[in-house]
Amino acid sequence: MQFTIFGAGSLGTILASHLSQAGYKVHVIARGERAAYIERHGLVVTGLVELVEHCSVLKKISSNLDTDVLIFAVKTYQMEESLQMARQLRPRVVFALANGVRKNEQLKATFPESKVLGCMANFSGELLDTGDVLFTRNESFNLDGLSQEGIEISKAIGGSGIVSIADEEIESTEWSKFVGWVPLFALSLITRSPIGDFLSLREFAVPALTAIREMSGLAKLKGVALHDNTVLPVLTLSGVDQEEGVDKLMKIGMEFYRSSPNHRMSALQDLENRRQLEVHETLGHAVEMARRCNLELKVLPLFYALVSGLDKMVMPR
Repeated sequence: MQFTIFGAGSLGTILASHLSQAGYKVHVIARGERAAYIERHGLVVTGLVELVEHCSVLKKISSNLDTDVLIFAVKTYQMEESLQMARQLRPRVVFALANGVRKNEQLKATFPESKVLGCMANFSGELLDTGDVLFTRNESFNLDGLSQEGIEISKAIGGSGIVSIADEEIESTEWSKFVGWVPLFALSLITRSPIGDFLSLREFAVPALTAIREMSGLAKLKGVALHDNTVLPVLTLSGVDQEEGVDKLMKIGMEFYRSSPNHRMSALQDLENRRQLEVHETLGHAVEMARRCNLELKVLPLFYALVSGLDKMVMPR
């Protein structure tokens, strides 16, 4: 089985290094300084594991590139450009690690729907200034478990050392992560703080719960059933009363504070490094979907406006 991975940031590097160590042929698509670093030093991962793996680094795509599995490990705002570069490829299957749910629409507009697998990445790392990637969380990598290809790839990734699940409810899992990710994404940027610092405080747990309920209402209108088995227990939180929900979120925040006091979302890392934020294709996409469904919102549009402003602050003018 041959893998081609677009993007060599934290998730792309973690995935490529594990698969390479497990003996699979891996191509990484990278450019500029990142490509040069990998060519010189390899895929260097520290933290939960210590890996240095060398693989094929490609800066351009050839139509005769042989690959079975095509993986997009790029930011949401990089998806369109990456898809244009990959149009000529003919993989067996394709999936994206990007946040949100727009990614699958983009993939299906480029590749046959039968080749597109749902995916939810609940593992994380940080690309350090040194070029190494710090592997910080290895919770789960969920892939469409209703297809034989998804089961085989999930087994390969799991065997490489990344916790992997062949998920028979992958759409629910993608949406459940998205519902919980939105408030964490927005508030981590607005407060410029690790999750435990803000979620353990009532002042931030209250708008977080409101955002979860608004996102849950959107999922219901889209015909998607949520569950609790991702970053936050969104099904439970969307059904309990206000005080119980806020209390549950604050307890989750305290657990983050105790167990992972320095855990920063990748969005916060981007903000601190003055990189573009994943706002329009994720939070903006949710607001637009709600508008089309005539769903009244209170918190999400405010989050969108504030994070869009932060994005403009870090982008060159």
